[in-house]
Amino acid sequence: MFCPKCGAKNDDDGSYCSSCGQKLSEASKQTGPDLVLNVGQKNRIIAVILNFIFPGIGYWYWGYKKVLGINPILIFIGWILVTYFSNYLVFGLGLPFLALDLFLTYDLYVKTEGKPGWLEASK
Repeated sequence: MFCPKCGAKNDDDGSYCSSCGQKLSEASKQTGPDLVLNVGQKNRIIAVILNFIFPGIGYWYWGYKKVLGINPILIFIGWILVTYFSNYLVFGLGLPFLALDLFLTYDLYVKTEGKPGWLEASK
């Protein structure tokens, strides 16, 4: 079943969402393609794409207030400053930055499935 609040996948016999703690009702026990997004519900694909293009923004979109104790918006600002000032494509630092970007994106993808992921994050 999917959580009506955050969209995370949960066990069918669960009473509360493993991601956000929302109480799961019988109406939220729909699965598969019949699942209708509620107004205000976040789309996990958008969250993952945002996090790939703008690291940190996907966490913010998904509702995380802290990632490793830092506001996700500050992660994004730091990312912009570091990549801008390092000119990473010119000096060959592009691959490490791409690898870190892919790591952050996959971590958020795992979190959108209701699993803990690798990085500490709080809502």
